[in-house]
Amino acid sequence: MGANRKLPTMTDVARLAGVSQSTVSLVLRGKAGDNIPEATRDRIFQASSELGYRVNKLASALNSTGSGIIGMLTDELITTNFAGAIVKGAQERALGKNKILMLAALENEGRLVEKSVDMMIGYRVDSILYASMYHRRIELPSNLKDIPTVLVNCFDSENRYPAILPDDYSGAYQAASYLIECGHRNVVYLSNEKRETGNGERLPATLLRERGFKAAFEDHGVSSETAAIIPITITGHDVFEAATDILSSADRPTAVMCYNDRMAMGVYSAANALGLKIPEDLSVIGYDNQTVIAEFLVPFLTTIELPHYEMGDQAVSYLFRHQYPFDAEQILISPKLIIRSSVRSIGEEEFNDRG
Repeated sequence: MGANRKLPTMTDVARLAGVSQSTVSLVLRGKAGDNIPEATRDRIFQASSELGYRVNKLASALNSTGSGIIGMLTDELITTNFAGAIVKGAQERALGKNKILMLAALENEGRLVEKSVDMMIGYRVDSILYASMYHRRIELPSNLKDIPTVLVNCFDSENRYPAILPDDYSGAYQAASYLIECGHRNVVYLSNEKRETGNGERLPATLLRERGFKAAFEDHGVSSETAAIIPITITGHDVFEAATDILSSADRPTAVMCYNDRMAMGVYSAANALGLKIPEDLSVIGYDNQTVIAEFLVPFLTTIELPHYEMGDQAVSYLFRHQYPFDAEQILISPKLIIRSSVRSIGEEEFNDRG
């Protein structure tokens, strides 16, 4: 019987409150003017509550200029435990603005993205966020041009839309600076050799992190002759092999900085295979703060936390802070150094002995 129970209608609310259906519609949709007395509004809200009536937001949206919905397109974002915080940040900020996200997860771009945009426009979303799993350049369909759009963790090749991005230069600078301040001079940075599909260029995050690494040595007045950047493929076997070669060398570094936390796992494995202890014999620092890695490695991994939650939060905030059409600007959010126990301080004498 419960499954067949008739849902209350606006007509039912009007009958119970003793007013017209049009008056109920105006009050419950927040369109009532000063000509509707407060006592009448109270009766309508009371009747609505007693009957359990809820306004059909979607039906209302299709008959108005705004839906209260923010469309969000993502690639592999929601399949990752750490980058998914972008969605959480956006969703919580949207709810704070009395909006809700309509999420479409896409594994590729092209026609699927264009179709998803068309569907969201059909539902009259107020705006669209496009979020990527990692910091990169993307191509976007032309049907986005007439709707407020903000990019998150990515930027478009034609520089048409505002983008909320992680400051990868700052993140690497913080990591390298921390190692330098802990007395490390002989440092190897295991970078990422992956290139963008299509144009063969190196990924923006790769270039920015390498520049931040180099700048830290320059700004601290430390010679970078003993600091090496070695690009490798981010696979378990390749990282293990590269780390084993580096840690077996006569001038073994006192610290290894990694492009991401997955690389750090490979360095831990290589160090263990060679009988080296972390951080007593080798300091290691990661990047990303994937807690399923960083908090389960032993010792716990010092790393750089990407500001995923903050990027999602700021993307939604941007929609409300700026007048459309938006400027095609890039807003950088600084990552944060998370200090755990994989890095130790060494003295000048110890550095000279090992160098």
